Amino acid sequence: MASTVFQVHERTQTYEDRLEMGFFEPGFSGDERFRGFGRKFAIRAYPNAYARTYFDRAPKPGSWDRAFPTVNENRHTEILANDAIYSVQESTFGTKDPMSDRVMNGRWMCFGYSTLHSVQQAYTGDNPDEDANSRGDNLTDEDDIDSETENALSEELGTSAEELFSDDNICGLSWTFFGNADGSFPSAPTVQEMTSDILTSNSDTLSQEETVTVEPFAQAAYYEVSGYSDVANEVEEEMSISGDQEPDNYEDRFGDNDTSEEQDSVSDLTGPDGEDLDFEEKIDETIDEVYSVDVSATDNGGATRSGTSPSAPSPGSEWEAVDTDETITNNEVTVDVDRGPTETTSQESDVYDVDVTVDNNVHVETDWEKEVEVPCEDENETGCTETKDKTTEDDSDIEYSVSIDVTADHSTDTDIRSRGIENAYESGGDGPAGTNNFGNVHEDAADQVFGASGPSESDVESAIRSSITATDVESTSEMENQVGYSTDVDVSVSPNDRAELEDWLEDELAETRQDVIDEEYAVTQSRLDMVTSDEPLAEMKTDLRGDRDDYVTEDVDSRYDSAPGKARAQLRNDYIDKTIEWAEYTESQQQEATGKVDDAIDSSIGDEVEGVDSALDESLGLAQDILNGGVDTEPGELEGSPELGDVTYEVDGSPTYLSRTSVSASEAPAVRRSDAGPMDSEARDAHAPLGAKYDNIILPWPGLPITPWPPGYWIMTLSSWNVQVDGEYARFEVRAETGDASTTGSTTYVRDDRPVELDIEDDKREVGRVKPINFESSTIVVAVVPSKLRMPRGKLGVGDRGSASRGGWWDCSDTWGAVGPEYDGGDGSCNYILDD
Repeated sequence: MASTVFQVHERTQTYEDRLEMGFFEPGFSGDERFRGFGRKFAIRAYPNAYARTYFDRAPKPGSWDRAFPTVNENRHTEILANDAIYSVQESTFGTKDPMSDRVMNGRWMCFGYSTLHSVQQAYTGDNPDEDANSRGDNLTDEDDIDSETENALSEELGTSAEELFSDDNICGLSWTFFGNADGSFPSAPTVQEMTSDILTSNSDTLSQEETVTVEPFAQAAYYEVSGYSDVANEVEEEMSISGDQEPDNYEDRFGDNDTSEEQDSVSDLTGPDGEDLDFEEKIDETIDEVYSVDVSATDNGGATRSGTSPSAPSPGSEWEAVDTDETITNNEVTVDVDRGPTETTSQESDVYDVDVTVDNNVHVETDWEKEVEVPCEDENETGCTETKDKTTEDDSDIEYSVSIDVTADHSTDTDIRSRGIENAYESGGDGPAGTNNFGNVHEDAADQVFGASGPSESDVESAIRSSITATDVESTSEMENQVGYSTDVDVSVSPNDRAELEDWLEDELAETRQDVIDEEYAVTQSRLDMVTSDEPLAEMKTDLRGDRDDYVTEDVDSRYDSAPGKARAQLRNDYIDKTIEWAEYTESQQQEATGKVDDAIDSSIGDEVEGVDSALDESLGLAQDILNGGVDTEPGELEGSPELGDVTYEVDGSPTYLSRTSVSASEAPAVRRSDAGPMDSEARDAHAPLGAKYDNIILPWPGLPITPWPPGYWIMTLSSWNVQVDGEYARFEVRAETGDASTTGSTTYVRDDRPVELDIEDDKREVGRVKPINFESSTIVVAVVPSKLRMPRGKLGVGDRGSASRGGWWDCSDTWGAVGPEYDGGDGSCNYILDD
């Protein structure tokens, strides 16, 4: 005869396995991803978390406090976990505990009331003088209960009106109205329905597109490049942080972290390159770069000589030259000076081209002698000689010349295209009135190279002529010495009114900033892509690079009009670079932030994330599916067997509702000590059905800013929590029935904590154990909240508020670590998950 014993055992084991399924459980595929407790809990936790974070992040009238300083409260985790448990029951057995709806109705009342109460408290918290009741939202403000009524209530009930209507008291009363842990009773709303009003304006929460404009980057770049006079005060004001924004013990736990640490002054700010920002330096640097001139003088290899030296011819053979006399006559000095143009066509320009020529007529006379044989006066002598002399002469023209080029390299440290400057060496052009440009270059060069008294061509020529004594020029080296020029030149130029030029450049840059903002460069992406994309601002950066030349060369024809005009172009170029750098810095911060999320999730979950490429991407993908309603939460069909046909199940958990407070046998009769049998009435004891713990694992500020600077701009903030649930039934019973007459008909399967004993030869012997159904599960909740407001850092971010202690960044129920029978009042001691 076919029996349902094995089938009900297998089905119950599947139920326990599914309760154990964590958020990143390996092997999930298709709809099976949502059969386990971790994901079913997430289906409920994500709408709750997003409703709370979006509500707290949204602009509100007046000065509101945060309604939800803790996003994933343990008391709400209990409610959501039980609803998820009933869903696991339904997907496994095709049914759920018959008392579940009655129990959940009361808990949903508690959930809804406490949520509304939190909103009401936030609404009135910072506005004590406003009449909140005039808005119809105040539920508990005892100021609106007249004193006589309040006194009567206090006397009658032994408590104040505020305490009577507190959310904890209302939650306690819900048990009276709707049943206790084993309750019986109308249909409860889902958490999606309860949070729908808050999420209505944020439908398709993660797939909804966000537009990031260029403005925050354009403003930051302007602050950095312009250094305009009010920037320090403005940044100081925007960065002011109230005392309650800084988490306790932050530096002890996390050290310095520029995405979150309090910065007291503008001097603490760093730019995208990691260097300290000097708001008054960039314009000064640009002026110095543009007005830098490197003047050099070269002689192109030195002086040259042309012409053949004169040589007096020999009178004939055997004549010896005994003396040569050389004289220079008819000398002529020629000096050609060509002063360079007032405009330049490239980064290098000619200042002076100087050609010096000395033409000398050289006359040479050479005295010659020769011994000739003559008759001797004495006839008896022989070999008599006499010396004859003769003089010959020659003339020749010798030319000595040297060419000296004086050149200037302008703005060698700038990185914009060299176009030349229209009015380089005269006043005028773009800039403040009377701009001198590079007007003193010629005067300084003429003085330092040639010792000239002035910059004109005649001044230079006169200085060169006065230095030359033509008759002394008898060699190329002497020619160089005579001309008297220097190749060691140190020319300094500067604007005639630097302060006025700085103001002009600042005004010009402000116009460029506005032009960039008005051009409306922007990136539109889904919130999910904004957080997970490797380069979310790529399109904006590409557009800026493509338009760079249009900004740089605005007001420029073929040449820059003046030195200030070139400085303006350089500043515009730097400004576009800095705007792109700020966008890139934002992307790097996004990558760093999401990397921290992945690392933190890996640390908190451990082996469960093996095989998952990115815990953050997986979490956000799930969040998008849940919030868009793209998750199939139907229980699915249960397969029968050929032998048994369709089998129906009834489940009965004790307690029906797993609370985070202990239950006694009077509330759930199945409660008893471990090892005690069902008939052991003396073994009854307290039982802890459920333990809950949350850890806000992206810290320390309320959320991690994707864009921590420019001051006050948070494009997107995100935070994540590890929500852990441990549970154990005192008893879990499943009844399986089949209508087939050939089967046993009905089977009851029980799981509780007790030994299995058999009577063997009049002796009870333990032959095995029955283990209760218990489970542990972790669920990652990731919230991404857009931030379109300019706000001081750390304010109104997403995440838990509080100190680095239990009740702040983490908390657990008193039953945490003590779930199961024989509960004797645990202390709920727990550590921060990243410290374990």
